[in-house]
Amino acid sequence: MRNRFITVILFTLVGAFILCLGYIGASWDALAQSTRISVATATLGVIGTLFLAVATFWSVSQNRRLIEERIREREKEVVREELNAFIEPSIAIVQSNINVVREAEAREWINKTPNRIYDIRGQTAILKTEVQLVFLPADPYLRERIPAEDPDVVEAIEKHNQMVQQFTQLRQDIIQEIEKPVEDFLQENDYADEFEEDELDVLLDAVVKENEGYRDHEEFWESEQDELIALAYDVAAEPLNEIDQNVDEYLSLCESLQQHLRSRKAQLKEEYGIISEFDSEEDMITAV
Repeated sequence: MRNRFITVILFTLVGAFILCLGYIGASWDALAQSTRISVATATLGVIGTLFLAVATFWSVSQNRRLIEERIREREKEVVREELNAFIEPSIAIVQSNINVVREAEAREWINKTPNRIYDIRGQTAILKTEVQLVFLPADPYLRERIPAEDPDVVEAIEKHNQMVQQFTQLRQDIIQEIEKPVEDFLQENDYADEFEEDELDVLLDAVVKENEGYRDHEEFWESEQDELIALAYDVAAEPLNEIDQNVDEYLSLCESLQQHLRSRKAQLKEEYGIISEFDSEEDMITAV
């Protein structure tokens, strides 16, 4: 805007000067010799001043353009770092969390204990696999730049991490609630002497995760895992229901966060002319 204003002023001055030259040319013959010399000298001075003004304006414009290009190149490197250190990893983490939960939602677990059938849905994913947190990059400049440039994405990340921490706490609550019933089960079925205290902690974790890979007491686990898992669902119904009720909200939050990250990724790449051969077709479609 400033450059345009200066350009208009210069052209106005040049136009006015040309009009003056036309007027002087029309009345030149009527001017005295001394007046002609004064007018010619003044005209040359004005022409020199105009040329100097134009040259100065052009030089300042070129220098400003060069400075802006250099600043933009530095910004481009910062944006590339934001993409590589924050946006791309965050998209991958959120997608992984979505996949883990959706895979579990598609499964049904049927307890072999008679008359017990459980539809586990998404809650199992939260219990079996600790969904990952999303973090801002460690770089101090990026940690200041991202909230300033995109406060909405920071707010969405905070909400996401709060839900993940909530699930982690509920998981600990479940372990605490089933500890005594599992100990009683081991005592009643003559297994108590087989487990040291640290082994009991591993067993409780395996029950909550329905860990098919638990191998510390393989024969015991193969024989009793269904009964122990059913016991956990009976005893810890309240925190399990709370997890189940929040799974849909968590998935919705993940999808919204992922959409936001992909849109910002596309915006930055377009604005700064950054091309990546690793962009997926899904990223392109989602960002449109």
